[in-house]
Amino acid sequence: MGGRILPGTVLRILLAAVLAGSVPLARAQGLFDDNEARRRIQVLRADFEQSQKQVQDQLARIEAAVQDKSALVELSRLIDGLKQDIAKLNGQSEVALNRAENLERRQKDLYVDLDSRLRKIEDAQGHFPAQWDPKLGIHVT
Repeated sequence: MGGRILPGTVLRILLAAVLAGSVPLARAQGLFDDNEARRRIQVLRADFEQSQKQVQDQLARIEAAVQDKSALVELSRLIDGLKQDIAKLNGQSEVALNRAENLERRQKDLYVDLDSRLRKIEDAQGHFPAQWDPKLGIHVT
């Protein structure tokens, strides 16, 4: 058995050599896959951050628009309230104007009535000139 190698041994040596050579290749492929995966993760992360920034910018614009519209809605409510107040004041001024016109008519009617009564009294007394009585504050005959 001096120089002779058994057939099973050659097969084992050959198998060991193939396996030993394939381990570094597998490790290199694994590193390549990890590097590629890291690069893709970084690209995805950058895309995600850019998308997130766009969404935040868009959200800020929407919030600003909503806030502007909220201010317009509030302003519209205030205007409607002022219109109601003006309508109420117009109604009150119409009532006051009507009362003033009625009082003026009533005063005129009372004046005419009083004047006609005084004329009747003067006609009944024969047109004697009346004299002013400062104590009473009236004209007396």
